[in-house]
Amino acid sequence: MIAFGTDAPIYHRPLATAGLIVAQCLLFLALPDPPANQPEKAAIAVARPRALVPGDQNEPAERPAWNEADFADPMAEELPAEADAAPRPAPVREAGPSWAELIAGFQPRLQLGQIHPLQWFTSPLIHDHLTSLVINMIGLWALGLVIEGKVGHRSFLLLYVLLAISQAAILQLLSWMFGWGPATTFGAAPTILGLLGIAAIWAPKNSFDVWFGFYFGTHEVPILLYGFLQAAISVLAFGSGGSLAPLIALALGIPLGVAWLRRGWVDCEGWDLFSVWRNDHLRPRQAEIEEELEREAQQLVEATRTYRETGLRPTNAASASGTAGKSAGRTRQTKRSSSPSAPAVGAVEDRLSPMQAAQRDIAELIAAQNYQTALKMMDKLRRSDSQVELPQPVLGQLMRGLLKEQDYPNAIAIMQEHIARFAEGRAAVQLALCKTLLHLERPNKALSILRGIDTKQLDQASRAAWGRLAAIAKQQIDEGVIELSE
Repeated sequence: MIAFGTDAPIYHRPLATAGLIVAQCLLFLALPDPPANQPEKAAIAVARPRALVPGDQNEPAERPAWNEADFADPMAEELPAEADAAPRPAPVREAGPSWAELIAGFQPRLQLGQIHPLQWFTSPLIHDHLTSLVINMIGLWALGLVIEGKVGHRSFLLLYVLLAISQAAILQLLSWMFGWGPATTFGAAPTILGLLGIAAIWAPKNSFDVWFGFYFGTHEVPILLYGFLQAAISVLAFGSGGSLAPLIALALGIPLGVAWLRRGWVDCEGWDLFSVWRNDHLRPRQAEIEEELEREAQQLVEATRTYRETGLRPTNAASASGTAGKSAGRTRQTKRSSSPSAPAVGAVEDRLSPMQAAQRDIAELIAAQNYQTALKMMDKLRRSDSQVELPQPVLGQLMRGLLKEQDYPNAIAIMQEHIARFAEGRAAVQLALCKTLLHLERPNKALSILRGIDTKQLDQASRAAWGRLAAIAKQQIDEGVIELSE
């Protein structure tokens, strides 16, 4: 299960990610595998002076025999003359290992049960096997696209270094406190899991392109779900004797991601985990749409009012709303053309009544499938003129569009208006209204409408539909469906 790509928006090039990948590949090629006993010897050499190591070549092979004369009373014998005294050599203190020896014997992997701060920096960059290197670097690339793509290379490097050093330090300190080891651990996998925790906080709804093997192929997996899967795998691995480092990194990555988000250091555009949990990720867009619809409807209302007062339509009346202008696909004329070949266009425009002008604007919006703007404009016009009505074809088109968008409250209102105003096609609209009410689990209301339909005037298909709807309504009533709204 390897993530190698994402659909998350990328605002910064993953330069730091690429640099980390190159650096770890070069280290893999440059560092040789140490002998199996080198870590233990290096630790002893650094921890204790060389002269105190058992078996050292400076230690005498045999101890000299005891000489009782050495313990005689020094005052009992005369001191020898200075001339006859044999000179004694000055004591020589054996030096510890040189810096060259320490560097040559340094173990870059994290040694458990000991304290080596330098290993906190080196162990997350070390890989012993090509397979682990390739898998980790592919995962690092996918996560870099998400994280560095949002915050840039500086913040990404800071997060990476914090996770890498912190998880290694905590693991080594815990192993020293509880006596774990001797063992070594290394690799970028813990740091990558910590980055995955950050990505799950910042972009839970985005997806990774995940390769599940040659048999299952590649599938898109939400980042949050992928994070849960990887966390579960790490928990199972630890329970089976695996390393604690990935879980430590994950426990560090999640609060880091939350801190970056709360501080405002990353802009998730309302799609972070907390916004998604509260459904706030939809509100900014909904507010933007509502504001746009309100503005467009207001502009069209003002254009109609201008016509009512002056008798002339402003130049941008049709295009006052960006949507209305685009849906019309043309610019309306406001003056009579001086060309003899087209005198009628401007004349027709100027002779339109306010109601006709409003009806045409709304019809153009409906034809452009901008149903919400059309409803806004109808509502505003009816506040000032209750006689604003749409012809039957336009009203039917609006009704079908609202049903397609699943805007059932407005669709029901339009269907009721259609039933009240037009006798033609009334039965079909009544059946459609009943079907919508049953979909909303309002069987009593649907059944009352069905009872008002004269089935004798229905054709065979409509009677069959009437019977099916009546049966569904009775079934919902028998099942105890409670209507929550009228």
